[in-house]
Amino acid sequence: MQTLSTHPLRPQPPLVTPSLVAMLSPIDETIADIKSATTGFDLIFSNELEKAENVFGSGDSALHLLGSGACAFLQAALSLEVRTRLRHTAVGAI
Repeated sequence: MQTLSTHPLRPQPPLVTPSLVAMLSPIDETIADIKSATTGFDLIFSNELEKAENVFGSGDSALHLLGSGACAFLQAALSLEVRTRLRHTAVGAI
């Protein structure tokens, strides 16, 4: 006789549930943070700054915070470059 948990018509629970994800070991959590942050840094180097910000905003590890800071710095530097170019264009038109 089959038990309820192995009955062929009864749906089986998923192998990975949210409660299992929350129970990652510290090492597994660190590895997941590194993989996620690496994805964010790859996006920065691919000029996908908005996508990178989303990746870094999804975590609270030191690497995610560092990535968020790098995105903020790049946004500031890029906006300064645009403003400087606009200023030089306006001065040259006079």
